[in-house]
Amino acid sequence: MHVSRIAEDNFQMTTIHFNNNGGSSVEELILKLIEKLSDEFDKEYWGKNFVGFLKRIDEIKIAGNGFSLKKQETLIHDIKINFSQLLIEICENFENRGIFFIIDDINGLSDNIEFTNWYKSLFETIQFNEYYIPATFALISYP
Repeated sequence: MHVSRIAEDNFQMTTIHFNNNGGSSVEELILKLIEKLSDEFDKEYWGKNFVGFLKRIDEIKIAGNGFSLKKQETLIHDIKINFSQLLIEICENFENRGIFFIIDDINGLSDNIEFTNWYKSLFETIQFNEYYIPATFALISYP
């Protein structure tokens, strides 16, 4: 994708691009976001830099270079509530690079009020937080 290459080459951003596959819940989206984030870092990086966050979420299994998340109500709920904090922690330790999230096929979420509220809260945290969070989201929908 041309936009991904520009973000990577011109702005030194890590691009995380995935297809939501018509998923209709915030919980499904959170699982996909965390799994894609984990693909970008090795487990040593997560262990050194996100100890505080990982202590709150003890159901994560480390496998290979990423994480395999068990789909448990409390785990997903905790991640959903603390996702902006996770982004802050990642960006603070990300060596002046940003993250460009490209999420394809959000049609299933487009009329979900819970997603709207979650994304609005995330946006406000990113925009108005005292720490600059170099994260950008591109939400792609099909007509």
